[in-house]
This record gives sequence, structure tokens and C-alpha cells, in this order.
Amino acid sequence: MKSIKLLSISNSFGVNLQTYAYQIAEANGLDLDMYVLYIGGCSLEQHCRNIKTNAKAYELFHNGESTHTFVSVLDGLKLQEKWNIILTQQVSGLSGKIDSYFPYLDDLFNYVKQNSKFDLFGLQKTWEYGPKFPYGGFEAYNKDSDQMYKEICETYTRLPERFKFDLIINSGDIIHFAKQEFTENVYDEFDFHMSSFGCYLIGANLVKIVFNTKLDKIYVPNNENEELYKKAIKFVNQ
Repeated sequence: MKSIKLLSISNSFGVNLQTYAYQIAEANGLDLDMYVLYIGGCSLEQHCRNIKTNAKAYELFHNGESTHTFVSVLDGLKLQEKWNIILTQQVSGLSGKIDSYFPYLDDLFNYVKQNSKFDLFGLQKTWEYGPKFPYGGFEAYNKDSDQMYKEICETYTRLPERFKFDLIINSGDIIHFAKQEFTENVYDEFDFHMSSFGCYLIGANLVKIVFNTKLDKIYVPNNENEELYKKAIKFVNQ
């Protein structure tokens, strides 16, 4: 069985990404061992401040569950002798603003490279807010979900000109097009984080990308509608 060891230096969107990924991988006979270093609303700039002080500020998640322990980025990097994949992402409100990534993305990558062994370094492309998003940061996109998605896409088109990375986990694309495909709500009540169904979609997409395979088995969470999740897997496989 192929095994993937994945570390995400992240925030709540990284927790959303891993919510069902382990179970979906397991259902498909795939071995995914996934850790997330979590601080709510953490930006690339804040990650860089934390590594300078070796701050034990990150709640450690493993395969979708909190371990109820707090670690530094360095602690997280040392959890495995070698990682297959290390991911990070920009905080969602800045995800469509390319200048906000630098110099912090370079600094974080250099720290990771100096302190761990890994095969691939990648980014999660985050999703646009829904129209009812009530908090700050949406004004930068004129409180327009489609404009936010467009600017995120433009940013990810331009990023390779300034930073070389190995893969993109395109959660934002999956969610943008899922809103046109499904009647089920992909957002939480604040149009910010993912609903359970949204977490399932991005988790399945993660598994498909990192194992480079289509999914042929279905994990159904909490005895929910099996036909819906069959449709979700078919959608992700397209």
C-alpha cells in the first residue's frame, strides 16, 4: 500500500481540508498520515514570526482530530524523519493579494528546507467567501464572491513567476464549481468555513491529488445520504 505522510502548516482552512481526508483515503485502500499545525486565522507573515521565536502556538491535529497538544513549527517538522508533502497557505482574506505572500512564503520555505526532509512543497488554493460572510476582509473584494475567486485565481496564476512550488491543492476551484453543481450548502452558517459536505469535497480532492488516482470507493460520514456522496466522488474525479 502506498503511504503519504503530509504536514500542513496552516489555519482553520487546513483543518477543514483534513476533516475527512483520512477516512476517504482509508476507504480507498490508501494510507494517508496527515498532520495539521493550526492557529486560527494564521497568515504567512504570522507563521514567519512564530518560527523566529519557536513559539509553541500551534494546536496539533492528526488525521482529522485534535491531539490537544501545542507545538512549534519546528516540533511539527520533526514529527517525521521525512515528509512526502508539506503544505501551507495564505490566510483566506489575503489569498487573492499576491504581494501579501512575500517575502513570507520564501522565508517559510527556507526554514522548512533547513529543518526537515520532504519530497514536495505545495500550497492549498483557498476558496472565496459566500455572500453572507459577515467579517472584515471581504471589503477588499467588494464583498463579491465571484470577484474574490477571480483574484485568487489570478494570484495562483502569477505565483509561479515568483516562487517555485511542487503542487497546488485546488480546494478553491472544487468549492467554486461545487456551488453550481450541488444544492447542498458547502459553507458553514457564516459563509466562511466549510460545512461537513464542503469538507468532504475538499478532502476527497486532496486524496485524489496526493495519490494521483481516481477514487472508486465511497466513505459516507455519519450514515448520511449515500447517493449524495457517490455524486460527490464522481464530481471530484472529473
